[in-house]
Amino acid sequence: MISSLPDHLLYLILRFLTTEEAVWTSVLSSRWRHLWKWVPSLELDTSDFPDERTCAGFIDKFLNFQSESYLREFKLRIDQANCRSDVSLYEPCLGVVIKKPNIRHFQVESDLLEHWCTNEIPLTLSACEALVCLKLHFVRLNDFESLYLPCLKIMYLEDVFFPSDAAVETLISCSPVLEDLKISLNGDDVVVVLRVYSQSLKSFTLKRADPVNAINGGHSVVVDTPRLEYMSLIDYQFKSFKIISMSDSVKVDLDVNFDLMRDNLSERDIIYNLLNNFSGVRDMTISWTTLEFIYRFHDMNPLPKFHDLTRLRATMSLNASLEVLPIVLESCPKLKHFHCTLVMICKFLT
Repeated sequence: MISSLPDHLLYLILRFLTTEEAVWTSVLSSRWRHLWKWVPSLELDTSDFPDERTCAGFIDKFLNFQSESYLREFKLRIDQANCRSDVSLYEPCLGVVIKKPNIRHFQVESDLLEHWCTNEIPLTLSACEALVCLKLHFVRLNDFESLYLPCLKIMYLEDVFFPSDAAVETLISCSPVLEDLKISLNGDDVVVVLRVYSQSLKSFTLKRADPVNAINGGHSVVVDTPRLEYMSLIDYQFKSFKIISMSDSVKVDLDVNFDLMRDNLSERDIIYNLLNNFSGVRDMTISWTTLEFIYRFHDMNPLPKFHDLTRLRATMSLNASLEVLPIVLESCPKLKHFHCTLVMICKFLT
């Protein structure tokens, strides 16, 4: 019988189950009653509990039962369908989890139904020697003075509220082997200058989650990533964008837009400088949104030359003016490969 197997094999079997499935095995026999508590992963959805207090209490009991050395993976999905949800109840137990010495994967996400009535989940990050993957969604990070994440390779921060410019910079710089970074800035954040300094970063995606409600009117970005191989920009609020260093073989994906004011010289400079950052790129993808503002921009200032660009992919609206393509292609003297995808874009009248 399976129950006669040694504990370490039963733990291995339970690892292939979800937390809910593993808990259900406790009814099989007295031998199985507590086995699920030793599984090194905990994956929970708050919608499976009657309220936040019950869910937070379950996490506390699980952590109190387990030895410090067991938990490796933690994932919590918080259902905020009820605007009265008290997500602050999770702060103490999340703080305990992130301090576990062998935690390798830590993920907290919020199921947003109505953004305006949703509260950010408070979290205080701590030094974690083993953490490899950190994924946070709609989290409000508390301020911290020092942090060290020596094994962190993947960091996804979606709609995360940062307490200061220094907090963002510290979080990135304290991760010496970070390779994949995605940041989606919260519409109410206080970040003025976003500094991305990393000697190890290979992939970087930046977007603003809610540009319409941004209160600071935009932010400046400084990127110093000599090993960067891929960059994706999905942002509408740049005040300035400066690249100090990146790999010669970097691939760039541009999906940016500006509300152009033809008599605003500073706006023209922002656009020109942004594009000029990528004059040495060899491989680029441009969205239709970006093509539109390039077309509107070209009669204000000449488009920067993409001297080394050999491969270009673009998305273009079916009803767009054909004058767009020559303007872009003339700026790419070394272009060898061009792929254009035509899309139907419907604009509704209100």
